[in-house]
Amino acid sequence: LITARVGTVWARKAAQAMVSIFERLAAQQDPARLLSLWESYNQLRSLLPLSVALRLSLAHAYREFALPRQALRWYNEILAINSVPPAAIEEALAGKIAVARQAGEIAVVKQAGAQYEQQYPQGRWIDEVAWELGEIAMEEGRYEEAKTQYALVLAHTKTKERRLHAQRRLLAAHKATGEWDQVLAGYRELLQTAEATPADLLEYADVLFEQEQYQKAAATYERLIEMTDGLEQRLWVQYRLARSYQQLGKRDQAKALFDNIVEASSSTEGTQDGQSGFATAIVAAATAQQAALASSGREK
Repeated sequence: LITARVGTVWARKAAQAMVSIFERLAAQQDPARLLSLWESYNQLRSLLPLSVALRLSLAHAYREFALPRQALRWYNEILAINSVPPAAIEEALAGKIAVARQAGEIAVVKQAGAQYEQQYPQGRWIDEVAWELGEIAMEEGRYEEAKTQYALVLAHTKTKERRLHAQRRLLAAHKATGEWDQVLAGYRELLQTAEATPADLLEYADVLFEQEQYQKAAATYERLIEMTDGLEQRLWVQYRLARSYQQLGKRDQAKALFDNIVEASSSTEGTQDGQSGFATAIVAAATAQQAALASSGREK
């Protein structure tokens, strides 16, 4: 009826009534019903006087239901409107970045992200935008840019979870560029927090080992022996501890650990899960070290 009587007073009132229903659903934060009704009547889109706020609600609803390309169209439409309130522009731009990332539109994320950081350096969503740009930079091997973005996240985020993720990713970027002093200092700082995990401690131990700080590496792996879960991680910690002992001249302790790895491997053979390729590789390396120790012992 609205389409048939377009241009009449009745049609205008009917269209406004329909918009009012959409706005009530948006105000009730009921994205499922909002999208259901919109999908039923979106053929009337050109006839409905949609406010910027309602367009934002529709964009957010599509985003919530993991329909990023539909959401992206709404965010782009909002950003193309003249005289949009500044807060709505910022919100639409941040939303565009998030859904473009979900849709795999990397060029869009990079362009819109740079625009957001330039226009809103203290913006409400600056940490989320910087996180996405940091992740893309890491994927593309642009580690200096990644460090800049993760530093922005750390400077602005208000959540412990995002701060922790950003700390870890910043350390990964420093590792990628061989800045080992920053890596070690960063892990020491991270390990002072209540949120640090055994996985963080293992990363720290591995960096110590790779930097030939065997005394500290051994002490850290010793702490991990009772903290590790799962066959792979347990074998890895034992193997790296044994190798640290070797480097420190602790031959007997190293041999005992290599023996333990090989024996543990034998006990898992024939089980339902068996061993992964990584666990098998650790056992093979331990077996080779066993043989090398035995050979050097006979020579002596």
